[in-house]
Amino acid sequence: MKNTLFFTREQKGFILPFVLFAVVIIMLVITSSIHIYQNNIRLTNHHIQQLKIESLFQSSLSLFKQHLENGDIPPIQSPYKELTKLYTLPDGNVNIIYQMAKGTDRPAYHLKCRIVIDGLSYSFNHYLYLHESGWE
Repeated sequence: MKNTLFFTREQKGFILPFVLFAVVIIMLVITSSIHIYQNNIRLTNHHIQQLKIESLFQSSLSLFKQHLENGDIPPIQSPYKELTKLYTLPDGNVNIIYQMAKGTDRPAYHLKCRIVIDGLSYSFNHYLYLHESGWE
């Protein structure tokens, strides 16, 4: 005859609480894994959106510098006058409001970049200074 444990020999209800405890632990692990997975998806989407914003900013900034060097953007004589340049790129729109920077010892532009992507708007301030090698 096989040896059996004392709590499995008698049907007094010990196995049911043990199984319920194991099922609860397994369900907690599964639900927490699902929540962690959903948070990772949300985080990945935010990261992708941030990369799109940064790439839109860099692309529009390089286009603006290129237009400055080509003379497509007229020079501003007054530091109080603001002009606008709109760039439509595949991922979104970038509106650059630029003016001469005040209080600098060399020519500079103060750029206010407004990026619209997926119905949301993001704003950046940036300064372009004239160096020997060009605008930086």
